[in-house]
Amino acid sequence: MYFKLYFDIKVRHLIADAPYHILTSLRILKTQPKMVQDVITFYIRKNAWYAHHECVMLSLLSSLNPEDRKFAVEQIETVRNGQEYGDNSVRPRITPKLNLSATTLTTLISWNPNEVQEPSFTCSRSTAEIRSYLESPFVPPKFSCHTQSTERYCS
Repeated sequence: MYFKLYFDIKVRHLIADAPYHILTSLRILKTQPKMVQDVITFYIRKNAWYAHHECVMLSLLSSLNPEDRKFAVEQIETVRNGQEYGDNSVRPRITPKLNLSATTLTTLISWNPNEVQEPSFTCSRSTAEIRSYLESPFVPPKFSCHTQSTERYCS
């Protein structure tokens, strides 16, 4: 199970790719024996930091799929509640509860309006600029979702 994820993370290591790695781990988990699923599920849920609304929305905004981008833009507009710019104040970061049967990013987590937070990368962009991502994908900053020290720890 971990070799596939290790390889995927090495190849697709940017922050916009990170939520897809969680989907991959869930897909692989379903192929494991029940005993393995029972043990591993706890760790997948506990380490699902990149399943946070901000990360998932960032991935959806940068997706080549127009439906994904539309979903993210609608979520950002809902969070903004008519404001021109997003709220970039300090906010709690709580690992969301995962939908273990999810097959897409939009179904990976609950989109409860009281819990959803806009990505920090888009808060300083106007609503018109956010809507422009319906036509072409957002280009996220080139931040890695893992570090060399993490790689050494897992080896």
